[in-house]
Amino acid sequence: MAKKKTTGRSKPRAKGEGSFRVRNGRVEYRFTYVDENDETIRKSVRGESELECYLKAEEVLKQVER
Repeated sequence: MAKKKTTGRSKPRAKGEGSFRVRNGRVEYRFTYVDENDETIRKSVRGESELECYLKAEEVLKQVER
């Protein structure tokens, strides 16, 4: 029987938690949010580091809240 693959995480991601990945030497952060029409929107931001991406994502979410 084939061995079950694991993702390395011991529990599922929290609701709204994004994910990081490295593409073409840059870090990409993908996250979701719910807009004013109750539609789920998926966005991604790119930067040189995870911290830079996270800060950019916070800026996007602040603009959406307005």
